[in-house]
Amino acid sequence: MYNRLDKMTDYLVVSLAPIKSSMYRLYEEAQARNICVVSDYQVYQALLNTPPLFKYGRPRSGIKPMDRIMTYKKDKIEREKQRKSEEAKRLREEKRRLLAEEKMRLAEEARKRSEEKRSALYEAKQKEAEERQRLKEEEQQKKAEQDRLAREAKARKEQARREAIANAKILCAPGEEPVDIRRYMETLFAKLDEAYPEKKISRLYQDHKKWGERVTKLYRLLGYPDGNAFLEAYGYTVEMSAMGRKASVDPIAIMEELHRRYPDGGAESMTALQADNPDIPWKTLANNAKEYFGNTLAKHLKAEGILK
Repeated sequence: MYNRLDKMTDYLVVSLAPIKSSMYRLYEEAQARNICVVSDYQVYQALLNTPPLFKYGRPRSGIKPMDRIMTYKKDKIEREKQRKSEEAKRLREEKRRLLAEEKMRLAEEARKRSEEKRSALYEAKQKEAEERQRLKEEEQQKKAEQDRLAREAKARKEQARREAIANAKILCAPGEEPVDIRRYMETLFAKLDEAYPEKKISRLYQDHKKWGERVTKLYRLLGYPDGNAFLEAYGYTVEMSAMGRKASVDPIAIMEELHRRYPDGGAESMTALQADNPDIPWKTLANNAKEYFGNTLAKHLKAEGILK
């Protein structure tokens, strides 16, 4: 134990043994000079964790204690730099790993979204194709039903025409007409043969109104039910239009047929009249009503008493 303190002393080391009275002066002096007081055990613990400057007595020749201290400091600095470099490298690698994982996660999410989008688009196209197919099938069924109704209407009309011809009171067979009627017919047939060399007549009342009026006059004189029956009796063929209706329309015969079907008149409306008589070419009559009747079709039917 030191009994005095140098002016450069920073620590006062004391023993853990019972303190003698002579040490109190040193304590007071250390307290006055702000010197730390440590025990010899603390010094021992500090020396255990401190590498010695000289391991075996005196240092080797040429190596000064200060050089060893500087080497130690340099090594410590290098170790610290190495530690920081490795830590920075570890952080960079960790950052790269996290970035790669994030990139993979984003790519996986984008792939899933793309697959979901493709799946939704495929399902939408499938539904659209199924809807188109359904509409097509419905259209085909509707068309087939319309064709069936048209065929049935045509069959009914043909049957009615045959019955009308069978029940008609034809005054004379072809070749047995009176002379004046025959000459009138020959003049008409010459014009028809010139216009229709193959004896296939279409759009007679639209393209040759005067000839149509003559046909109407002749079939009434001879007792035929309509102009088509009259023309067919004399070797002509009345062609069918694309919709299955005869291209040649006899408005007078149609009015007579409507009077026969409605002897008491009184059809409720034009729509009901058309629905009850689908075999009549209503569109042709309506389009040419001014030419046929000099008025609209509805007004003419009302004037005839067929329509209320």
